[in-house]
Amino acid sequence: MLWERFQNLRQSRKLMLSFGLLAVSLLLLFVIIYAVLLGKMEDMAVKTNSAAHRQMQDNLEKRIGEFESLLSYCVSDANLNWMMSAPRELDGEAVVRAYRLKEDLPNIALTNSDLLGYYLYSHANGIALSNARVSMRIDLYYDREYKVEGMDYASWKEMMMDGSSEARFLPAQQVSWLGMTDRCILYLCPVVGQTSPRVVGRAAFFIRESAILDFFQEGLKGKASYACLMDEEGVVVAGSGDDSLLANLENAAALEDGTLRTRIAGRDVIVLKSTSGKGFSCLSIIDQQAISAELRDVRMLLYGGMIALVLLGGALSLLLTRQNTRQLREMLDELHGMGYRFQNENELKQLNQLILLQRNINEEYLREIERRQRWTQSMLLERLLDGRKVDPLLLTELEARCPCHSVMCVYLELYAEGAAFDTYATQQRLAANLDALSDSVPYYRTLSERRIQLVYLNRDGAPTVEFFRKLAEQSALAGARILTFVGPAVESYLDLSISARNAQREIMLYDPESGSDVVLCRKCPETELEMVYTQDMERNLMQCCLQGDGEEGLQLLEKIQRAAIEKGVASQLTTQMLVTNIVNTLLKIMNDLPGEIDKERMDWVMRKSVEMVQSPSLGNLFDFARRCVEIFAAHCGRIKSENAIRRVREINDYVQQTFSNPDLRLMVVADRFGLTERYLSEFYKRNTGVNLSNYIEKVRMDHAQQLLQEGVPVQDTAQQVGYINVNTFRRAYRRQFGVNPSKEA
Repeated sequence: MLWERFQNLRQSRKLMLSFGLLAVSLLLLFVIIYAVLLGKMEDMAVKTNSAAHRQMQDNLEKRIGEFESLLSYCVSDANLNWMMSAPRELDGEAVVRAYRLKEDLPNIALTNSDLLGYYLYSHANGIALSNARVSMRIDLYYDREYKVEGMDYASWKEMMMDGSSEARFLPAQQVSWLGMTDRCILYLCPVVGQTSPRVVGRAAFFIRESAILDFFQEGLKGKASYACLMDEEGVVVAGSGDDSLLANLENAAALEDGTLRTRIAGRDVIVLKSTSGKGFSCLSIIDQQAISAELRDVRMLLYGGMIALVLLGGALSLLLTRQNTRQLREMLDELHGMGYRFQNENELKQLNQLILLQRNINEEYLREIERRQRWTQSMLLERLLDGRKVDPLLLTELEARCPCHSVMCVYLELYAEGAAFDTYATQQRLAANLDALSDSVPYYRTLSERRIQLVYLNRDGAPTVEFFRKLAEQSALAGARILTFVGPAVESYLDLSISARNAQREIMLYDPESGSDVVLCRKCPETELEMVYTQDMERNLMQCCLQGDGEEGLQLLEKIQRAAIEKGVASQLTTQMLVTNIVNTLLKIMNDLPGEIDKERMDWVMRKSVEMVQSPSLGNLFDFARRCVEIFAAHCGRIKSENAIRRVREINDYVQQTFSNPDLRLMVVADRFGLTERYLSEFYKRNTGVNLSNYIEKVRMDHAQQLLQEGVPVQDTAQQVGYINVNTFRRAYRRQFGVNPSKEA
């Protein structure tokens, strides 16, 4: 009885101590969970904004590269270079040549949705070239064709005449261009002559502000309170969010690239800055209070748990204290009455059992650690085989656990040797052999019923072929033949995916009748795919579709198909690559088409493109490509026709409004619409069937007939319809109606 009371007293004390330790552990766990969640959310915000920076910089650098390519084209073209640096006095033939040269300029504004337009200005003669027009007198159309908000023509010309040799950005402004209005960031850069390094002109590119801010929206979704683009001098070009944070940030332009934790106006913030190789910078400001505010519910839950834990602990401690005090008093009374002699022959046995139990627990813990390490090792090797990124610290641990002279990827193909062949049983026996070779094969996985992928570690530089021949001999006893494809040996685990790709390509090209059991892939076999479908062919196909020339596009597809047959593009690898490249080209064309394409046709193209990539077939590919070219060319032709009809309507309206002007003739109309006389005459005749001069005369004669019928004298009628000489008017009237105007009067 006394012993039972003593045990109960000791158990109560242990229970109180355990509860105290549990309370402290839970409190620490709550604090750690909250700190980890806050840190994770901050890290996620930093990564999201860094990704938005990289994406914006890559996009803007790509656009600047296109601008530089356009300028280098201008400098390399002798005629265009001459036009940019010729004297101010130019004859009519030089102006015609300028119009023709304008048609050869790359029209990048039609293929880049984030570029509103571009503009080249010559210091020597004032010629302006753009994707809209060419003019000898830009002051006549600056307010009409385009305009930058807050700038009159004098301010614009002064900025364009700047002889600086440095390119720079200007902050976003409202820009009107050919009837379109948008906020744009101006990118100004000099045009340098071909024969001398002096600046002969200046170029301005209008980049839509929305295209830049779209990338910063990703950063704002990643908990950034403000994001902006700054030029080389630290001036904000475009920004989004709470700009008061930037106003209170000291020396924002002088900040170094990277992450900075600081305080702005009493708020803890994280400042991210990254500078492009072109000189411009991206900056994001993350408010830590905004992130911690999202964890408000988690904090309330943690505080409630801690309060409930304290109350429960106090109640339990009070109950145990009262019970232990009563049991201790009773036990002391019994000891005082009978004396204390404590003997327990089972105490030593219980102690031994506790020691054995603890030893088993330690061994199981070590085995669990080993299982976790092997699982981590397998996960890392799987990611490396697939070409995915791996944490550098985990990669260092992997190299420490699996050191080797070289590492390679291997594929095992199972083939039956006898009539009775059980693939599953053979695969299991082979897996058992691979488990026994864990020092040389730390990882393997089953890809299909007959294929196994594994990693082989060559530790001492021994011949690889001997190892797999022995493995094939062991499997031959089970009635299976193993074909082994060994990728090239690499010295770093980071290059393991290269070994896997080369081994996979060798499987596609391997002839099973060659008799070789072990195939070493020492290098990647070269293909002749680039001779079948070149980059020039890709550009020509895109140009044919975007210009509406379907016939030429179909002829180019026939040429590519004949080349594929002649070169023998028959292997699975080359067929897959050819199908993927052509399908990607067709999708690029669809994304660059002007206007809105029919949704049903767009859905058909997207659905069929997925089918082509999943089940590559050259015959189906070219049928699909021909249909796409017909759809795209017809769409561009329709858009082109609609633009022509709209331009003819504008010309007719202009003639109707100005027919009374005696100077109205072909040259005046051509100058009004920024065209050459020859092009205007051919364009109008091609789209209406009549000459523009005949149409002008018909409009004048119709109005003259109406005036004469109203009783207006012949001489006054001639002047009102734009004729200074009455005899010229009479001849034109007889030519139009077959009678003299006096009879009509």
